[in-house]
Amino acid sequence: MGMATFKFMPLCDASYFLNQGRGVPQTQLSYEQVGRNLRSSILMSWAAVEGAASYELEKLKKSGYKGKLPESLRGRLKLLLEQKQQSFDLESFKEWYKWRNRITHPQDSRKYTQPSFDIAQGNFNYCLGLMRGFYSLNLDFS
Repeated sequence: MGMATFKFMPLCDASYFLNQGRGVPQTQLSYEQVGRNLRSSILMSWAAVEGAASYELEKLKKSGYKGKLPESLRGRLKLLLEQKQQSFDLESFKEWYKWRNRITHPQDSRKYTQPSFDIAQGNFNYCLGLMRGFYSLNLDFS
């Protein structure tokens, strides 16, 4: 019997917003809409990672894990990936996570972060790859 498949809603939302930002003709109005969708995709991609990590850490604790659980997302992901004999690439994490931080902690309130489609797609793919590395269920995000 195969591994169970789980429809993970934050990942579904990230995929939806990413697709909404694809191939829209550029006008001032569409520029704002595309930016909103791409920012939403990035945030929902990271929400999915955080939700999946919390679920897996809870399972790890229930399985009898006695070590100290890291407080940072970076530390939690590293631990979860190591538990599955996967490596954690800190530089890649920093590169993609900075986009989440730029959106949630803007440095200039007069200017929104406007990621390109490629940046949003890269964030989605990176987050999906992380989750596939440590999550115990098959992910459905259709």
